[in-house]
Amino acid sequence: MKSVRSRIAAAAVLGTLLLGGMGAAYAGNSYSSFSTTVPRINGLGSTGYQTKAISNAHVQFNSTMVGGNYVVDARAEGPSYAGPWSRNVDDGDARSLTNTINSGSNTRISFSNDLTTLQNVQVSGKWRSQ
Repeated sequence: MKSVRSRIAAAAVLGTLLLGGMGAAYAGNSYSSFSTTVPRINGLGSTGYQTKAISNAHVQFNSTMVGGNYVVDARAEGPSYAGPWSRNVDDGDARSLTNTINSGSNTRISFSNDLTTLQNVQVSGKWRSQ
């Protein structure tokens, strides 16, 4: 009897892990929150990674806040790929970033500020890689 219970428990754990893994593989379909600090003087900050679900689909984000009355630039990045910059992202902006990133690839958004930005800039919002 104990052996049967152990096998059932092991199967339940394995099933949970498999289902969780499938969800993570397509995390790019759901929006995730981000908050990053872009260091002063042309600094670079980024979101965490998502796994791209659809090749070449636009990476989308909505900025909740770009701190200190500054603007930042944003681009999609993947393995061996950095897309064109989308300029002057401000509070409340929604952007769709073009890219040629393949499905299954780790994808993120990088943010940069200008050489004349003398303060660190906090950027937050929601994004998805699709």
